[in-house]
Amino acid sequence: MFPEHRTRTLAGAFLDLNLRAAAGPCIVAAFLASLDGRIATETAGRMQVPPATANARDWRLFQEIAAQADVVLVASRLARECAQGCAQAPPPVDAAAFPDLIAWRKAKGLAPQPEVWVLASGRQPLPAPTLAVWAETRRVRVLAPVRPEGAPDWLPLADMRELRGLLAEAGMRLACFAAGGRLFRRLLAADACDALFLTLRLRVLAGARFATLAEGAALMPPADFRLAGLWRDTGMEQLFLHLERA
Repeated sequence: MFPEHRTRTLAGAFLDLNLRAAAGPCIVAAFLASLDGRIATETAGRMQVPPATANARDWRLFQEIAAQADVVLVASRLARECAQGCAQAPPPVDAAAFPDLIAWRKAKGLAPQPEVWVLASGRQPLPAPTLAVWAETRRVRVLAPVRPEGAPDWLPLADMRELRGLLAEAGMRLACFAAGGRLFRRLLAADACDALFLTLRLRVLAGARFATLAEGAALMPPADFRLAGLWRDTGMEQLFLHLERA
């Protein structure tokens, strides 16, 4: 619908954006939200992407973003959920479901999988077995102020303003931020987010226990974005927004 109005297939829509062409390091975030701003709700005693908004069409496009990245940034909570067997999805790229994206990476001269960087506080041990499983197919590094127990590869990160420098030192051109609202608020406060891909599922969920796009103290000044792309998904009622920092 923007910047031009035409019809196209869903598969390949985000690959065609050629996110790697931007001067790096570039950090892009991706979220799925309901009309009332829920990115997670409490289900069976834990916060997760609401089943009422999660869908395979959004997941395909998220995978296309991750497939273009050198590294995927995740929260330490995901590592713990994977160790407990209750994670909704492990770090991408899902080779079994999307072999075409693995082939795309290889054709571009990239490793079959992006690296995984775990954003941790450093105060709690990380589940070493899960990190070891991830490391079978991709490099795993842990970012924290101090080395967490069980971290196989550690990079000191005390402030999100240091993240871009760490990416540059590691030779990373594109990072996909796939953590939660609290970490995203810190990323915005550090002016370290270059673009946001937001899927807006046209449903109102309500509910008392939920997480939103950015959580914490008010941003001063607010983080402004400009519309770079807009798609209407005719397969179901949702919008795909590509936003760039203003």
